[in-house]
Formats: sequence, C-alpha cells, structure tokens
Amino acid sequence: MTYLRFLLGWLVLVFAFPNQGIEESPPYLYYYSPVENAFIIERADGSDPRIFGVGLLPSDTRSVSGPGWSPDGKRFAVNTGQSGRPSSYVIDPTTSAPVFSISQAAVSRTCLDISSATPLVEQQILTVDAEAIVSQLKWSPVGASVSASYVAVPVTERSERIRLWDLASGKNRIVFSRLDEPYAVTGSWAEWSPDGSRLALNSDGTVRIVSIDDGNIILLEDNPLGTARLVWSPDSSQLATIEWTHMIRIWDADSGKQVREFDAHGRVPDLRAAWTAQGLRWMTQDEERTVRVWDEGHDEPRFTLKPDYRLSSVWLSPSGKYIASSDLDNELVQLWNVDDGRLVQTLNAPVIEIIWTSDEACVATATWVEPFSLRLTRPQIWGVVSGELLQTIEVRIDARMSGVDNLAWSPDGTSLALIDQEGAIRVWGLSQHE
Repeated sequence: MTYLRFLLGWLVLVFAFPNQGIEESPPYLYYYSPVENAFIIERADGSDPRIFGVGLLPSDTRSVSGPGWSPDGKRFAVNTGQSGRPSSYVIDPTTSAPVFSISQAAVSRTCLDISSATPLVEQQILTVDAEAIVSQLKWSPVGASVSASYVAVPVTERSERIRLWDLASGKNRIVFSRLDEPYAVTGSWAEWSPDGSRLALNSDGTVRIVSIDDGNIILLEDNPLGTARLVWSPDSSQLATIEWTHMIRIWDADSGKQVREFDAHGRVPDLRAAWTAQGLRWMTQDEERTVRVWDEGHDEPRFTLKPDYRLSSVWLSPSGKYIASSDLDNELVQLWNVDDGRLVQTLNAPVIEIIWTSDEACVATATWVEPFSLRLTRPQIWGVVSGELLQTIEVRIDARMSGVDNLAWSPDGTSLALIDQEGAIRVWGLSQHE
C-alpha cells in the first residue's frame, strides 16, 4: 500500500469509518487522490488496496470532504467542490459508480468578488446606429426572457427608440418607437418595473408605461409638468412622478389614474427618489445646499446634511438607506446612513455619478480622468463598507455625450454595462472560469 500511495502522490484522507459491508471483511477506509482525481480503498491494516472512481468526478474538482460511510458500511458519501458548482455523491465502491449525485446551486458571487485578483473582463461590445445617441442604460431586474438583458435609449433628432438587448444572444429588439415627430426628442427617461414586465418612459412630458411582452401602452390621465423622474413601487403596482414644480404624484400603473399627490417640501436635486417599505423617500436641496431626506406622510425631514464643503452633487441609494454627497473641489465622496445620520465611508475620488448595486454592497462611479478638462470619466468600483477601490476600468466615458446613467449594474452586481466615449455599449463581467 505504501508503494501505491507513492505512485499516486499526496493522498488526502477524506473520512474513515468502520465498514463491515464489503464481503463481511475487516473495516475499510477510503482516501481521495488529487493526482488521479479518484479514490482508493483499503482495509484498516493497509492491505487490499483498490483504485476506483477514475473519471467519476468532474475534472475541475478542487476539494473533497466527508460525511463518510453509511451505517451499513456498503456506501459512502462525499461532497466535492468545483468552480462555483459544489456537488454531493453517494458511491458504491463495489461498482465504482455513484448511487446518485446532487449538483448543488451555484455559489453566489457578488460585487465584492471583484478585485485586482479577479477583475472584471470585457465580455461584449454592442453597437448602435451611427446617427443614434445612447442616452441611458437600464439593466432589467428580473424576468425569464429579459433577466440577462438591459435597455438602452438611443435618441436622434426625429425619432426615439427603446431597444432591448439580450446579452446571451447579442440580439436586440425594439420595444417602443416614436417616429416623425416635428421636434427633437429631449429629456427621455426609462425605468424598469421591479418585476421586469414593464418600462415606464418619460419623453417631453409624456409618461408611457410599456409592456415588454406585447408592447401595450398605458398613458397617465394627466401628464406631469416638465421633465419628471419616475419611481416604481416595490410591487410594481404604482408609479411616482417627481416633478420640477416640487410636486410628487402617485399613479396606478394598470389604469394610469392618479392615486394621490403631495408637496416635496422643496427642490428635488436631479428629481431622484426611492420607494421604501414605508412609502416614498426623497431628497431636497435648498439655496444654501442643505440636503434633507423626507419620508412620505411626515412633515419633518428624516435626515439633514449641511456639509462643510461646497456640495457638487448628491445621490440617494436604491433602498433610500444611504445618500452620497460629492465634493469635486477636494475630490471626495461621502456616504451617509439616512436612518442614523452616520458617516459610513469616504471615497477619495472626483466623482460625477454614482450607482449602487441592488444589495448596496458596492458602488460604481464615473470618476473624472482630468477634472474640468476634456470632461472624460472612467468607471471605478468601490466596496461600501471597506471603502476599498476594487477596480478601475480603463475605458473612457464622455460625460457631455451621455450625461447621467451611463453605467448600469447587473442585478447580481457581477457585471457592469457602460456607454464609452464613442457611444458603443460595453459589458464587463466576472470571468466564468474564476
């Protein structure tokens, strides 16, 4: 047996249990050989060694562990670790075959897996028509047919189209088109419903709710004044419009009828808001740049921020739990907890745009390459809790062309879509082989 072990290389003892089931003989032990990616079995005294299970386990098996022999000593079970696909096997050593195997769910990966050791790699480049300008990217949240897709909004002088790209096939289809308008299309905006079945669109003061499956369109009974931002309720049943007139209105998404309205208590910067379990949450900013966070149904602000620097921009996270405040003069961004007023993190970078992952564990920033010069930015990825710069993607984004929302996270936070300096859509993601 010693000679056999030498030939096989270093052997890992997985588990040992008495076994009286094989030919009614003395207890047996089994070992796993990483060199052969197979098992050997021998009696407890080292005699009667056998090699079995060659080709049984996947070639990318990285580890094998117990639980070991069955009580009757006729079979044993092992757990194996592969690249993101752990499995369990129950094996009959007399036949060298699994009695059954269970392939467990893939190990979940998140934005926190991104690092210099496991960087995002460019996976796709999607091009649009030469005369089109992509104004926004929105990755779909869920849905069987669109879960691996995102929506882009190309805008030209005389038409507007919403295209949906399927990243698995690279194909796209138009889900909404408006042609031959007598004026240039401006102020277009799109927001996915949380269930992934509809898009809310706002262009030139007209809000449409478009069904992804059949293209059915619902119009609001009274369009908001000016360009409004759109916020869906968590159950996709209602839509809020945040208007420049300091008015917030809530609409039934199935009928387009208004449900309620209330005053925003001031100017809403970039018309941004979030919908929490308690209702709508939004920010206001006054002439002195004091920022206040409000909750629907309350006359006093939830949180007030008056930083000791010249505030450049402010953003609200998807859940409304955090706000980010930017100081371009000192090239920093501060992340604040709205519920307890705590300063969570400071990121040392000149940032003009921030987007959170859905779990809010990471942010992607559009960071100035040369502040106030060519207006070029590049994406950077940061851990919220650690404040660590996880990765810088060396692609330039033209802030003049794309404005805001030129970055979009995938729902699991492992891929990032962006609009580059030339107007192409690029998708970066974690390698599937890590």
